[in-house]
Amino acid sequence: TVGRIRNVDVQGLPGAPKTRLQVDSPKTASSIREIPLPPFLKEELTALTPPENPECYLLTNSGRCMDPRSIQLRYQKYLAQCGLPYRSFHSLRHGFATMCIEQGFDYKTLSELLGHSSVATTMGIYVHSNMELKRSYMSRLEE
Repeated sequence: TVGRIRNVDVQGLPGAPKTRLQVDSPKTASSIREIPLPPFLKEELTALTPPENPECYLLTNSGRCMDPRSIQLRYQKYLAQCGLPYRSFHSLRHGFATMCIEQGFDYKTLSELLGHSSVATTMGIYVHSNMELKRSYMSRLEE
């Protein structure tokens, strides 16, 4: 987990940065997980990884992670370039969960991929049904 925090260690020193990046462990034990990548994505990411530094961060090609604010600004820029309305970055997570359910993922697997300690959290907060999916399920009753 990467966050920007107040730089209390150097408060009051002239020219010292007021904030700093902090890399920390996730907030819960279930958030520490291994997430397999789909083969198509693994191929794309492997092609972007410099062979001389396979442990680098993807977005910076270095040992330094990207600032969350920079990621947010880049995301907003891409939305604007695509003519899409603003959605919070976190809404991508909700969309991912919904698409996984639409693709037939079982709830337990999805819950673990999202790092939830309970399937109820996944279903109650992250998964949003849509009318097309409801129609599809209801049409199964005819069979």
